[in-house]
Amino acid sequence: MTLLQEILIQSPKAGMVSYLKAHPQDFSEAIELALSDNQPYAWRAASLLWSSMEENDPRLIPFISPMVEALPSKAGGHRRDLLMVLLRMDLPEEAEGILLDYCVTLWTQEAAIPSLRFTALRMLMKLAKKYPELSTELTALTDERYRDTLSEPGRRSLRKMGF
Repeated sequence: MTLLQEILIQSPKAGMVSYLKAHPQDFSEAIELALSDNQPYAWRAASLLWSSMEENDPRLIPFISPMVEALPSKAGGHRRDLLMVLLRMDLPEEAEGILLDYCVTLWTQEAAIPSLRFTALRMLMKLAKKYPELSTELTALTDERYRDTLSEPGRRSLRKMGF
């Protein structure tokens, strides 16, 4: 077990973030773990990445496509955390197209965990800002049927966003 893996299991989130800031050489290991199926490290590493990264972090650019490709094979919370990383990145067009389809599917899966659905919606909103022609679709996707399956804080957040 590596030191980073020990930290991922034993430390609270703040401790993990502090560790990675103090040991930037372990950032690549965190990426590798986040893309893996090596639980319980993978999900925690993905969470650590989005909490420790910079906007459009150059260390993550080569891993955008592998993250997008890995999404369907991950569990709900792990998917959400990988999407959180991708939300903070400038995405290539190929990734945007794949994420558009994938996030529409996630958002419309009423049985999916609300935090994953909400993160998928945030990705759709990011794409709609870049491609305004998607706004009409986004409005249709935020009708009552889909909003009502969210928690009250999720519905409140949607109202604040204008939906």
